[in-house]
Amino acid sequence: MLVPEGGYYLWLTLPHGIDADELAKHAAEAGVTILAGSKFYARVDRGNDVTPKKHVRLAYTHSSPEQIDEGIRRLAGALRRCGVSQAGAPIERTVAHSHPTIA
Repeated sequence: MLVPEGGYYLWLTLPHGIDADELAKHAAEAGVTILAGSKFYARVDRGNDVTPKKHVRLAYTHSSPEQIDEGIRRLAGALRRCGVSQAGAPIERTVAHSHPTIA
C-alpha cells in the first residue's frame, strides 16, 4: 500500500496504451474528477517516455477514506472502459508518486 509522504495529490503513471485524457473523460462520467497530465505540460518531449498522455493527478486531501475507496472503485471501472481488464490488468504496474507540499 502506498502511503504519501506529503503533498496534496498523487501522480500516476498509466500502463502503456492508456490515454490519460480518455481516462479522465470516463472517470468524470463515473463521478470521479481526475486531471490528465496534458493539463500540466507546457511542451511534449517525444524523445523520452514522459508524455502527458501517460499521467494523471489524483487529489486526496479533501476526501474521507470512504470517499477515496469509492473513487478508486469507480476509477477502476473507468480504466476497464479504456481497455484495462480486471484479470491480468497492467494496473499492478501503475507507479504512484507523491509530491511534497511547497511551504
